Parts: sequence; structure tokens; C-alpha cells
Amino acid sequence: MNERLEVLLEMVLMRLEEPDLGRAIRTFQSVNDRGVPLLLLDKLKSLLIYYSNTFCDGKRGLDQFINDHFGEIFKIFAKIKKSNHISSVGGFDEGDIFRYHAGSQRFDGIEFLGHYSTSTEDIYEKFKDELKEIKKSKLKSFIRSYVSDLKNFYQAFLDLLSEIDTNPTTLKVMLINTINPLFFNSLIRLKIDNELDDETLRLFAKTDIVFFKSGKKMRTTAYNLIDEYLEKGKEGLKSKMIDQCRNHIELASWQSVNNASNSSCFHYVFFEKNCQEDGSCRSQKIDPWEAILPRKRAHHPHQFIRTEIQQ
Repeated sequence: MNERLEVLLEMVLMRLEEPDLGRAIRTFQSVNDRGVPLLLLDKLKSLLIYYSNTFCDGKRGLDQFINDHFGEIFKIFAKIKKSNHISSVGGFDEGDIFRYHAGSQRFDGIEFLGHYSTSTEDIYEKFKDELKEIKKSKLKSFIRSYVSDLKNFYQAFLDLLSEIDTNPTTLKVMLINTINPLFFNSLIRLKIDNELDDETLRLFAKTDIVFFKSGKKMRTTAYNLIDEYLEKGKEGLKSKMIDQCRNHIELASWQSVNNASNSSCFHYVFFEKNCQEDGSCRSQKIDPWEAILPRKRAHHPHQFIRTEIQQ
């Protein structure tokens, strides 16, 4: 203990002030030896400020734009980590949100950055490679669009988590059904565009049951639904999901019944049907564990699941 105290007493704290934000960040990167790696958001911010300084004359405001927006992103992510529901919907970290954002939009100069199974680090490396190829005349516009959209994506993710406590449909879809994260690139993009209403949320839940909860693993199909939304809008996306469900409904409904004891979809169907009939899930603050006893004669399980998915 005494040796450690002596080391601490011999340490010297230095404060270095650098008015040029880009130079300050590059200096920090070169001397960073905190013993832990930089967070992905730290690296992403530094990368964008480097390009801002090197190619876009960042001193004219772009550096500050990046700095201000990432300041907001860090605050939003801190709230996401503190959410009571984050572990229940997939336990997302900053890298997961970055990945799903990368697969949710086509920016001018950069297409989608990866397959659903591409790692965060690989997507980040691909992002760096793509930045090198953007024409200098379009770089400033791209950086502004990308940073703004990234902040909106984090905010929309937080808003969706917050609605679990106030919106019965969000509660059932996100927490009770535990929707697969591979839908999140589409879900959050819809949320940003103010297109994610209760009807669409319920359709996502039913699609999730068919794609994943019935024993199937339609990962690529789920992740690529964003293509339909970006090309044909919300109605095109809904039509695509309905068509996919119809193609797989027969097998999915039987498998859902066979896997009922291990599947969150059965809990979702139960709450969805009984909450709508009974109205007792409509309180302002929702208790997700409040059981609602069925008041009607039970249907045959296969027909019950099949009917609920088709509706």
C-alpha cells in the first residue's frame, strides 16, 4: 500500500489546452495509454474530425458540429444504458446500435455497410475504407448527414425503450415478445420517420413469430426488410412482411404450438388477445408481469396461433 501511495505522490498532473479541436483529438489519440481501448464512439468521432480537418476546412464549423452532435450521442447512450429494459430487449451496447444504424440507411456516397452477421469492428473498418472513396466535394455534406442521422438513430432507440412503460403495444412487442434485434434497423428507421404506429408494431411482432419464434431462423430476410422500406415506403414494407408470413404461416403455426413452453411468442399472443378484450393493459404506467386471466373459451392451440399471426 505504501508503495502505491508513493507512486501516486510522484505523479504530475498536466493540463494542455489546444483551441484547435481537430489537433486536440489527434494529440489525444497519439498519447492515449489509459490502459483501456477507446470506445467505438470515441474512434468514430475522432475519425470524422480528422476528415473534417484534413479535407473540409473543419475550422469553419464542421468540427464543432461533429463535437456537439457526438456530445448529445454520448448523453443519449448513457440514458440507454440506464434503461430498466435494455437487458430485456437484447442488451445493446454502442457497437450494436452503430451496426444497426449502418444497415438502416443509404447515404450519398456510401451504401449499406454490412451483412447482418458482420462484426462491429469489420463495419467500422469498412466505413473507414468507404470514407476514403468519397469525393472531396461531397465529403462535408456526407459527414453532416451521417452525424445528424446517427444522433437521430440513438434518440429514436431511446424513445422506443421509453415507450415500453407507457404504450401497451410497445410493451407487448418489445418486452413480452422480445422481438429479434435483426428487425431493429427497420424498426428504428420507421421510428425516426414517425411511421412506427401500433398497427405496424403488431405486424413486426407477428412477423417475428413466423421468422424466429416458430423454430425458423430467417435472419437475412428479417435484416433485409429495410430494403423494401427504403424503396417502397411503409406500405411496401408491410406488404412484404405479410407476403413472407403467408408463405410460411402453416409450418410456423404448428411449430409455435410445439415450442410453446419455451417461446415468448405464446406469452405475446396471450397478452395481445386478452389485453385487447379486457382493456386492463391500458393504464398509463404498465406492469408487464400483471397476469390477465382468459375469460373466453380456449381455442385449439394451433388455430389460435395461426389466427393471431394472420390477423
